[in-house]
Amino acid sequence: MRTASGSYTVTDTTEPNWTVELYINDILIDFTQADAAGLYVFKVPIVYGYTVIKLKFYGPLGEERTEERIKNTPYSFMQEKI
Repeated sequence: MRTASGSYTVTDTTEPNWTVELYINDILIDFTQADAAGLYVFKVPIVYGYTVIKLKFYGPLGEERTEERIKNTPYSFMQEKI
């Protein structure tokens, strides 16, 4: 996985107090728990090329939900070698 030096933020909502896992190309990157309002935040590294971002949600009573997002960062954004 070739990453850039930057990152971006994913901020969204789900059900209150659910656990949220962040996967990039099927690799677990981070996890967090949504607050009482359902808000969760991830700092996601920029990865060049075609990237599948998967969010897995787990409720307190065993519920599960999955969401996928596709991101394509062109290699033309890469810095030149000096």
